[in-house]
Amino acid sequence: MNKCMITALAALALFFAGGVLAPRTSMQALAQDVVFEKGSDAPGAGPKGAKAQDREKRRGARFAECDKDKDGMLSKDEFAACYPRKAAKFDEIDANKDGNVTKEEMKAYRTVMQKERMAKFDAKFAECDKDKDGTLSKEEFAACFPKRADKFDAIDANKDGKVTKEEMKTARKPKSEKQ
Repeated sequence: MNKCMITALAALALFFAGGVLAPRTSMQALAQDVVFEKGSDAPGAGPKGAKAQDREKRRGARFAECDKDKDGMLSKDEFAACYPRKAAKFDEIDANKDGNVTKEEMKAYRTVMQKERMAKFDAKFAECDKDKDGTLSKEEFAACFPKRADKFDAIDANKDGKVTKEEMKTARKPKSEKQ
């Protein structure tokens, strides 16, 4: 029974991860799945909304500052000048391929990237969890994350000798977002 359940869960995880990790031919198809309307599932909605709203305000202010011609979009040159580390991703972020990037396209791109990071994290955690108990022992953690092995005790928030996904996610958050 236990092996069947684990196999079924692994198959489900692979099924869902396949859609997220599959090679992309167009960000447009992915971006169309992400809808941002004020007051809905936009970043900033929900219990931790205030910090996310502040982050969105800062992003909006930076976008406006980068938009030198004030047309509500960033040309490739405006984008490269303001976001040099992301300049190579311009064509991927430009979901509708009009040669400009809007705030909405940037939000959609961030959401897609976050989903991909989470899928990779979930896959890595599952790979590391050799006994499949949903946690990482100190040995499993050290084997999988040797450069972070010394951080195990700090990550193990409840001090039970095991690290959960949630404890790892919380440990990665900035201090200002930890509860």
